[in-house]
Amino acid sequence: HHRRLSGALAAFGPFRGLACGQYGEASADVHSLLKAAASVAASVACRILGAAGTRLARLKALYAANLRRAWGVTFTREMARHCLARVPLIAAALGTRLAQAFAPNPRAAGWDIEAAPVGPPGLRALHA
Repeated sequence: HHRRLSGALAAFGPFRGLACGQYGEASADVHSLLKAAASVAASVACRILGAAGTRLARLKALYAANLRRAWGVTFTREMARHCLARVPLIAAALGTRLAQAFAPNPRAAGWDIEAAPVGPPGLRALHA
């Protein structure tokens, strides 16, 4: 069973990790994926619309720009959410927060993120 699964996974080629940064930047592998997705989307759109091949390059550029914008905003927003979710960790004692972080159910351990947030006043307004 394990060998069949390993063989099936190996047929896809080497594993490539996708990485993005906190400022919306992305690795070369993400850009390759974006380019491939834009190419497929443009080809499908050309086929559906019956557009000529000269429009394919413009559609690829349009889809790539839209995907780049959407993905960049998503990467940045999710990093901000990740940081804000950890604001309660700033003001608590280290041992308390470590115990809550590694609890099977953090809410049952008393870690209520929706409770009055702690941290600098500027972050409190963002967290609300």
